[in-house]
Amino acid sequence: MLSVHRGIFAVLVFSSLPVAISGKCLVGQRCFPSASELAAFNTSIGGRLFAERPIGAVCYAKDKAFNEEECYNELPNFFDDLWISDHFPAYVGTRS
Repeated sequence: MLSVHRGIFAVLVFSSLPVAISGKCLVGQRCFPSASELAAFNTSIGGRLFAERPIGAVCYAKDKAFNEEECYNELPNFFDDLWISDHFPAYVGTRS
């Protein structure tokens, strides 16, 4: 099992060398793991890998989840640490 983790880690690290410059690797970029690599990794960690949309997606006009009323209701919560801790997608880009 450890060799599987090392293999996945190596794939994730070495496939993302161009990321060292920008610090980011997004879906659709060459450095992003393929669906089969992510599935193998998820299996190796017992299915605990989460894929979620950012909670603020409702605030982006070009996003399919855009909802102006929902955005208006959620905006005050974006700075509430207790609210954030209850919403997994809100962890993306949290303040440090």
